[in-house]
Amino acid sequence: MKRLILAVLCAAGLLGGTILQDGAFIQAAASGKTVLMLYSTKGCPECAYMKEKVFIDPEVAERLTRDFVIIEKDINRDELPEGFAYIGIPTLFVLDANGSLIETVIGSRRAGVFAQILDTIKEAGR
Repeated sequence: MKRLILAVLCAAGLLGGTILQDGAFIQAAASGKTVLMLYSTKGCPECAYMKEKVFIDPEVAERLTRDFVIIEKDINRDELPEGFAYIGIPTLFVLDANGSLIETVIGSRRAGVFAQILDTIKEAGR
């Protein structure tokens, strides 16, 4: 059954190759910054909240600009890299330059809480 589902997803173009084959990831990783891969979709209120309120909040925006690169994947339109399953959106995968998963954040957060998450990731040397 798993093989059938995987075959259908691949045929529909919903699963891409590995993260190291993803053009957006390759470009982001070349920046030398930690990559935040956001899974979202049009019409998702929590996704819109993160993009329209949290990411532009001065406390968060400064950290994002300095230390991180965000790439966004629309779960209904983009090819999703293998190995990055999600149970809800928004889901944010924190990745190093080798494509290794550092942290996963599921759901939206208030700006202050999200800034603390970014600080924790940075302080851990990731």
